[in-house]
Amino acid sequence: MQKNITPILVLGILIVGGCAGPKLVGTFDGKTYTSAEKDYSVRIPVTGMGGHIAGDDERGVTFRDDMGMRVGFYSLKFKPGSQFQSTLQSAGHEQALDHYLKLLYHGVETMNYHADIRDGTMSFIFAKDPGIKTSAAAFIHSNRVYLVEFDLPAATKALWHGTEQEQNRWLEGKAVEILQTIQTR
Repeated sequence: MQKNITPILVLGILIVGGCAGPKLVGTFDGKTYTSAEKDYSVRIPVTGMGGHIAGDDERGVTFRDDMGMRVGFYSLKFKPGSQFQSTLQSAGHEQALDHYLKLLYHGVETMNYHADIRDGTMSFIFAKDPGIKTSAAAFIHSNRVYLVEFDLPAATKALWHGTEQEQNRWLEGKAVEILQTIQTR
């Protein structure tokens, strides 16, 4: 009898432990996620479609909503005296973001600059994984680049009625909209 209880007890502990969600590096108070370095926070749910925190690390946090969409928030620190800072000081936000993001996202050619959003935001579309279209938006605050990635899975993409250009415009606009929810400190 005791041999049968142990596997059931272990299974029960695993099930209960799994319900707590991932162990977080940042903090979550039930409504707001705050990064591990406390340099930004975001309210949850991110997309208005429910969801949960899928995981985080020192660089960022990933959310998944109830429709299968992924939203990733990242905070990337740049060093004083770096090439990025030099470009930022000599050429401004647009050129610095364009150069940095093209290095980070190899092969992305077309980027859109929004001078009126967060003192300059860059947005674009890229193919991260087969069947998934991803949009991204980024801005500079203090000594960091804040970045959002927003995925449109193939199943959700199939529900879209309209041209691919309209879909890309909506997807890119969604990344910029979500980016504006970041509260920097």
